[in-house]
Amino acid sequence: MELVKDVNKLAVLRANAIGDYLVSLPALEALRAAYRAAELVLLGADWHVGFLAGRPGPVDRCLAGSPTVGLRDDRPPAPPAEVDRFFDRMRTERFDLAVQLQGGGRHSNPFLRRLGARVTAGSPDARRPAP
Repeated sequence: MELVKDVNKLAVLRANAIGDYLVSLPALEALRAAYRAAELVLLGADWHVGFLAGRPGPVDRCLAGSPTVGLRDDRPPAPPAEVDRFFDRMRTERFDLAVQLQGGGRHSNPFLRRLGARVTAGSPDARRPAP
């Protein structure tokens, strides 16, 4: 596997429940090992922010993602203006790499692309033909 060059900040999307977070730990630890000098930012649910604050682990910082269709199904989707503000803030983060660990990609890949990262990676949507 070839690493993405010059990654100073990477975002990982995983906004589900605690079991899903625990299952994602090996991937988060592998990303941390691959990009030791980069800041690893988890885009999660509201509970992730408090749960991970001050705890050791692969995540440097956690931000609660704005609930949108197909993501954060535990809450109704946020109004479009709120979602737009969230993505405006995320683009100011200037992520070099964004990785989605959030399902099959139908909703999470478009979410990831809106972050404005230089490179994105995630599961392909099986319903869409390969390019």
